[in-house]
Amino acid sequence: MEYRDDDGDSGDSETTDQERSTGFVDEEDVEAEMKNMAGSSTPRSIGSSTSRPSSPDVSIGDDEEENKKRVIWKPSEMMKPSWWPRMLWKEKGTFVFIIMTLIFLTLMGTLVDGWNEFSWEAWYSIAVTCFTFYCLVHCTWIHPCMIMLFATTLLLAPEVITVTEATQGFGNSTVVTIGVLFIVAAGVGATGSLAYLSKFLMAGGDSLWMAQLRVMLPVGLVSGFMNNTPLVAMMIPVVENFCRATGLPVSKLMIPLSYSAILGGVLTKIGTSTNLVVIALVKQTYPDFDVDFFEIAKVGSIALCLGLIYILIFSRWLLPIRSSPLSEVNKDPKQYLITLRITEKSSCVGKSIEDAGLRHLRGVFLSEIERHDAIIPAPGPDFILIENDVLLFAGDVHNIADLLRRKGLVATNEEENILIGYNQILMEAVVASHSSMIGSSVMETNFRDKYEAAIISIFRGGEAVKGKVGSIVLQAGDTLLMVGKPALLEGQKSDFVLVTQVGNTPLKSDPFHLILAPLIMIVMVALSSADVTPLLTAALCAMFAMYITGCIDYDNIKGSLNMPVLVTIAASFPLAEALDKHGVASEIADNLVAITEFAGDYGLILGIYIATSLLTAFLTNASSAAVMTPIVVELSKTTDIPLLALVITVMLSASTDMSTPIGYQTNLMVWGPGGYKFLDYTKFGVPLQITLAIVCSAMIWIIYTGDDDNSDDIVDDSDCDCCSQCS
Repeated sequence: MEYRDDDGDSGDSETTDQERSTGFVDEEDVEAEMKNMAGSSTPRSIGSSTSRPSSPDVSIGDDEEENKKRVIWKPSEMMKPSWWPRMLWKEKGTFVFIIMTLIFLTLMGTLVDGWNEFSWEAWYSIAVTCFTFYCLVHCTWIHPCMIMLFATTLLLAPEVITVTEATQGFGNSTVVTIGVLFIVAAGVGATGSLAYLSKFLMAGGDSLWMAQLRVMLPVGLVSGFMNNTPLVAMMIPVVENFCRATGLPVSKLMIPLSYSAILGGVLTKIGTSTNLVVIALVKQTYPDFDVDFFEIAKVGSIALCLGLIYILIFSRWLLPIRSSPLSEVNKDPKQYLITLRITEKSSCVGKSIEDAGLRHLRGVFLSEIERHDAIIPAPGPDFILIENDVLLFAGDVHNIADLLRRKGLVATNEEENILIGYNQILMEAVVASHSSMIGSSVMETNFRDKYEAAIISIFRGGEAVKGKVGSIVLQAGDTLLMVGKPALLEGQKSDFVLVTQVGNTPLKSDPFHLILAPLIMIVMVALSSADVTPLLTAALCAMFAMYITGCIDYDNIKGSLNMPVLVTIAASFPLAEALDKHGVASEIADNLVAITEFAGDYGLILGIYIATSLLTAFLTNASSAAVMTPIVVELSKTTDIPLLALVITVMLSASTDMSTPIGYQTNLMVWGPGGYKFLDYTKFGVPLQITLAIVCSAMIWIIYTGDDDNSDDIVDDSDCDCCSQCS
């Protein structure tokens, strides 16, 4: 399986039938570790949520066959084929690829007038491009950044490109800008601002039409200003919880979530990094070229509205009715026991259980109340609560997380109240067989000081362990439900087999940072869109403002810098340079004009849109942009179509793939949670893709080809005398 983000980055994992249906791979290491835990009962379901929204439970049960069916997301797992050449030939369509390559070369010879004048460097560049395409589509165990770096090496070794040309992407300001924008988006996410907004928006009725609208409209608007990958990651658990509460099929909401995030990315220049990559590639020819912040919204807003209308109308018939594979795994989630104390200023004081909203809670029930050393089992709905009552709840892990967010209730044990600080998270950890804590009580391990976390419940042998947490003697395989800092996920793990986060948002957010982080981003957008300062300068100021004010820390910055994505983007520049330098792009452009001459300017724009869309469906977004951008730059020199129109065409088509789950990271992110099959995307996405191609191409043709004023913003006349739009 392959996953790609909004920049077309693709991850590594094995491609099996199981992955096709769930998006996950077997976690054999955890199972092996659990089998080594002597003298203890094995837990049944470790928390189903990690920092990855679609991460399923790690489950170790008594039935070995059942254990083998349990899955967990493991993005670091690399495919290790025993005999990869044979596998490539038989399973990866190598024969088909060779036939298609021969057909392509035949067409090149037939249609491209100047093919016989190509230098060996030009043919070599074409061969490297074809080889790169093949590897990106079929060699899914190799990360795209490594494929792109290898392509750069192949071009550099015979000196088809120079060292300066090979490294120009790594020193490009656009790549730096994209990295900084990743950090700014992480700052907004870390404060819980988006999670708070998403939960507010999802509150309401349970009709499918309204639910889809409440998901798509805010996601589409917000994704125009931040990376859509973390946005979708935050929304997935919110949508899943909403579907569980309302009974709506999750498959009716997950693809709409992804598509709205994709379409929202073409509302602004920073909505997706592909936009910035295209601009940077054009600047290699025209240094003064730029696109206004909201320029793409002239067509992108139409695409978003069209997409929303299409989804609202046709999703009832074209989207399947399925549940998430994770819901099947979690049909019988483990029930934790947790004690909460009513604080002095709690709104629950003096109210009955029903009036306080503690009855008929989803996934959680109040089993008993302790008051002045007296136990009241199964209290009735009219029971009046007072200050310092200790409430014992039983429930599954995700609903306990919601319970911990309630004001006026504080988790407690026999030692002290467990005060939940800002940005602390709920975690589950499995005690390892070699842990030094085995045989000691929680109190004796000095757990809170050692890990800066507090245990609130323990699960063992298929059920919650009763009794006071501090006096429970730990065993190998115990699952600890605890509250602590996110650093524990990456730090002290020597005593644990696995540490996972429950949910993907803090239990408690700082109101100051909750408002400050989005405000900083809004100021950044305003400064950039008003041309007060360059985008990179505004983004750097926003990043340091968030860092100084505490919205993000160094760990957030380090975790948000997706280096493989940045390397993939930077390594796409040499490929574009090779095609442009040796005349391949100009020849393709000339022949594309000749082929579409009968259809006029509209036919040419539509042809570019379709060609770019086809490339994006199977390649990374950056790769398709790298191939098509030099071509449209050459087209602008030989046609009357403004360069800006052609650039926006590439931006839109390279950033809006909906026909496959592997064409865009957000599509893949919702694949497992939505319970989709590969063809579900094709059946629902291809008609939308075709509609967008026709309508968006028409809008670009109407808006730009008849507006001479657009050419004033494209290239300074003094810099170029070869572009038709400069005349």
